[in-house]
This record gives sequence, structure tokens and C-alpha cells, in this order.
Amino acid sequence: MVGRSWSRTGRLGMLLSGVVLVAVAAGALAAPASPSPERVAREVLQLFTGGRWAELRERFAPEVRSMVGLQQLEASGRAIAAQLGRLQEVGEAQVRSAPQGVQVVLPLRYDKGPAWLYVTIDEKGQLLGFLFGPPPQQAGPARPSGYVPAPYADRSRFEERPVVLDTAGVKLPGTFTVPKGTGRYWAVVLVHGSGPQDRDETVAANKPFRDLAEGLATRGVAVLRYDKRTYVIRQDERLRQDPALLEAASTPDGEVLEDALEAVRWASRQEGVRGVVVLGHSLGGMLAPAIAERSHGLVKGLVLMAANARPLEQLVPEQLLYLARLDGQVTPEEQHRIDEAKALAQRLGGHGEPVPLDTNVMGAPARYFYALHDLAPLPVASRLSVPMLLLSGGRDYQVPETDWRMWEEGLAGRPGVSFRRFAALNHLMMPGEGPSSPEEYAVPSHVDPAVIDAIVTWLDRL
Repeated sequence: MVGRSWSRTGRLGMLLSGVVLVAVAAGALAAPASPSPERVAREVLQLFTGGRWAELRERFAPEVRSMVGLQQLEASGRAIAAQLGRLQEVGEAQVRSAPQGVQVVLPLRYDKGPAWLYVTIDEKGQLLGFLFGPPPQQAGPARPSGYVPAPYADRSRFEERPVVLDTAGVKLPGTFTVPKGTGRYWAVVLVHGSGPQDRDETVAANKPFRDLAEGLATRGVAVLRYDKRTYVIRQDERLRQDPALLEAASTPDGEVLEDALEAVRWASRQEGVRGVVVLGHSLGGMLAPAIAERSHGLVKGLVLMAANARPLEQLVPEQLLYLARLDGQVTPEEQHRIDEAKALAQRLGGHGEPVPLDTNVMGAPARYFYALHDLAPLPVASRLSVPMLLLSGGRDYQVPETDWRMWEEGLAGRPGVSFRRFAALNHLMMPGEGPSSPEEYAVPSHVDPAVIDAIVTWLDRL
């Protein structure tokens, strides 16, 4: 699952985001003191490509190694192999500054196309994270080969307009997908899950936000989607040199809320828009109620898609247990990681010794998690009067049924709240069979048409 290798919020996306590909973490190298960054990056690639998962895992610091499972690394390796094939060539490394040291970018050529490996290393030669992603000079949404528009997308029925949102000194490119015709329409603002994601919320060959935008616009609904601030910063060397900007982007406000509110304001000013609805996915769904509450009435409705009701750190032990059980057994090593994750969740939840605010927790400062506690979605949602539609996949292991039941119970009897759960869908609201796994996200698919239909039907009733 894609993480945020450019900042301290690196590892959060590995378990919690809807985006797959690679594990990232903060940690230490079991290697000679202060090896060259390029050497570290090439060794990480060698271990990953060679499937030497135990050795690769040993490269992480003890406090993070407990959260990185061999099965997770292996699943990431299978996902990369499925998407890109065999590694054919490694190009010349680029070494550039990063918030906690340096980042090495290795251009790679695989059977099925190019990829770039980002390896972030601190001044002591310790591995902070690694991530497969688009080229560093690429602007706008990543466009990996393999994506085919969804069958329900009819481009003759909508047009795309370029958008640039400007928040906190960062320009966020976006796309406003507008139905053709002269009538008035709802505008849906899409808010991403965790991690540095593009406007399409690209996952390998899958683009769930593009599916939603084109599917909804085909049905007469406008959609605004934009590149996330963390994604834009990762592409721009100048922005990565600004400590204040990086610090702000490692908070819920700077990562999600400020940009989503600017998108809401922009959409509300567009001609033909009858009202703005926020659709948040995963972390974006968790924070959607807070976006509505801070919008001063601009948000007229919420769609919470695969949204967690509990704090993020409480999901991690369950995700680790689920992944450990995929092969039919939980090893002592896996159980140890699960137990440590539970203990950390307890401390962050106020039971036991508090976690110092600047402590690195799964790649993010502890204050990030405490700030999310103040934005707990159920209490905020309970204060709102706007209509809500909650969508969930029955095969979603990242935000499991426990959270779905909490939403149902917490909003029971609340007027204007609708619930739809789709048994065969995963965290990306894409169909599949059997237990969901990280590798599934690398298989080309589309947001299920029933999800598009459920959103349009709900909007028609607003």
C-alpha cells in the first residue's frame, strides 16, 4: 500500500490507505555506519527484487520492524511483479534532500514499463521508507499503462476542465468533470485516503476516483478531483525544501482538511452547480464529517465510502492479524507484531504511558494520531444535519465490519442517513471473490457500477 516516503507520515499508508504497492517505514539499517545513500537504495532494491523478505525486514529499526510483516513484504513483491513483470534495467540514481535526510530515486525498467523507486534515508544511513511511484518530474495524475475506462463511462456525455486549487502556497492540479447540457447539477468533491495520492487515487492499473468521476458525470453529476498536497510536494524539489510546509502537511489539517475545504469553496462557485457533496474514501471518509462541519453550510451532503469509525491505530492490529491469517497460520513472530501494535494503540488511546508528541509512530508523529482523535468521525457526524450515504464493501479488510456496525449504531435513527453494504466489494469498492488481499489491488478492475447507481439514486432524492 502506498505510503508517504517523502515525509514523516510515511508508513501510515501501508496498512490504512486504499492504495497498494509497497511497504514503507521508519527504521535503521543493519549495515555499516553511514553507508552511501545510493548503496542503501540499491541494496533495498536487490533484496526486494530477489524476494529476500527476511533480510529486507531486518533493515528496519526494531520499533518499526515489529509492524512490518514478511507476508506484507511478499505480497507487495507479488503485486509489483504482477503489474510490471521482471526488472530489466536500473538507471542512474538521483540523490536529493528530504525532510529527514536524503531521498534516492532509482529509475527502473521492467518488462511491462518503467517505474521509479524512492528510497528515503536519514543522515545516519537509516532506512526511512521506500516507495514505487511515478517519475519525479511528472506533474498531474499518474498515468500507468493498463488503465481502461470503465464500461459505464460515456465520454460523449461529459467534458473535463482543468483546475488549479491554491492552498497554503501549494498549487494543486485537478480536473472538474462536468455533464454536458444546460441543466443544474450536483457537484461531488472527492477526498482521498491516506498517502500521497493523485487525483485519480491511482492504485497500479486501477483509478477508483477516475471511475467515480466519469461514471457520475455520465449520469449527470459533476465531480471535482485534485492531486493531494502530499503528492504535489513529492513532485516538487522546491516545496520539499520548505520545512514549514512539510510540517503543516504532516497534520490532518494540512494533509486533508484545508485542501478539501478549498475544493468545496471552488466547486460551490461554479456556474450550474446546485449544491456540493463531499465523497470521502477511507481516511477521507473519516474526515468528511469534519469537512462538512467546517464548511459553513457549503456542504449539502456526505458520502462516506469505506470510512473507518475508529482511530487509525486501532485498525492496525486487526489488519496485521488478518494478513497473518491469510496463509492459514499466525507465527510467533507475527503474533509479537500484533501484540506490540495493540500495546501502542492502547497508549495512544490514553491507557498507559502517553506517547510523546514527536515520537515516530508508524512513520507519523504521534501528534498526528492525537489530532485525529479530536476529529473523531462519529461524534462530529452526530452533530450534523446534512444527509449522509454510507457505503462499504463486505470484503474490505482495511476497514472491517466492526467499523460498519459502529456507523450503523452511532447514526441509528438519525434522519437523512442511508446505508449500503456490498458483499462482494473490497476497500476500493471493486468486486472480487474470496478473502481480499493486497495483491488484489494490482488486478485491473473498476468501481462497481452498483456503487455509481447508489450514489446517483441518493443524490436524486436530496
